[in-house]
Amino acid sequence: MDDLMEDDKTKDSITDYVHSAGCTACVALITKDHIICANSGDSRCVMARGNQALEMSEDHKPDNPGEFKRI
Repeated sequence: MDDLMEDDKTKDSITDYVHSAGCTACVALITKDHIICANSGDSRCVMARGNQALEMSEDHKPDNPGEFKRI
């Protein structure tokens, strides 16, 4: 999708759809020894420890310098 969006295809119905739609996802794999998580879009993975929420992932937003550069 990144490659598709880089092209100037203003008449392409897929590109038009991409600019008006989005998605989010958050997944976690929990094993005996590890917790592995990933997210996409405006979702964030957190883990509750007592009464505290521990951030397990980062938002993918344009104000994040790494995400801004990728976009």
